[in-house]
Amino acid sequence: MGDYVSRLIENAKNEQNEYLDLRKLDLFEFPEKVLSFTWVKELDLSSDYIINNRSALIDEEFWWEVSFDNNAIASLPENIVKLRMLETLKLNQIELQQLPNNIGNLPNLKVLELRNNLLSKLPKGFEKLNNLEYLDLSFNLFEKFPDEILGCKNLKYLNIGSNKIKSIPPEIETLSRLENFDFSNFNIKHAFPETIERFELCNNTISKLPTEIANLSKLENVGFEWNPLDEELYEFLSMGYKLSEWFK
Repeated sequence: MGDYVSRLIENAKNEQNEYLDLRKLDLFEFPEKVLSFTWVKELDLSSDYIINNRSALIDEEFWWEVSFDNNAIASLPENIVKLRMLETLKLNQIELQQLPNNIGNLPNLKVLELRNNLLSKLPKGFEKLNNLEYLDLSFNLFEKFPDEILGCKNLKYLNIGSNKIKSIPPEIETLSRLENFDFSNFNIKHAFPETIERFELCNNTISKLPTEIANLSKLENVGFEWNPLDEELYEFLSMGYKLSEWFK
């Protein structure tokens, strides 16, 4: 760990702020020193605007939007659960390959951002995150909808877009508090500079939705772009109608 990072963490220890900002620091391992910061409620290890090898085919005209600052932490220590006060954990774009098996033992966690990583599964016990309200798993390597999510009954926002997930299970209806559900795809033909920091070459191929999704009475926003959904359903949603009205 470099001198700059060490000084930054030491200053954070002295100030004891509830928000710890460790973004874009070229970290290659989790900074173990912060595990003693039991007062921290928000920890941000994101590396904003990362572009990785799987994004290398992108047109050069978009590269001006991209910074190559890159955390590559890959994994978190099991004893991250020492941060019992943690409410927000942002781990976007750090080449994270797995989550610790005991991450479900963070009792106060409400926001978990894992966008643009290398995750293909969630650990058992993830469903114990009873207070989780916001979960972003977009731009990862999931090929199957993670059943562990269904145990997080307080979810209000769920983003599983731009993975390789082909279907959504009927049990999605058990997430009765869900208000925003995003399973949008990303297509290189629709590449926009303002979204390029989240670009990945992995696609969803969702063609049908379970009818049970209509039972999500609180669901207000549904992301569906660039999926091979039924053409009539796609047009219906594009006109601004609510999904529940489709199943009437």
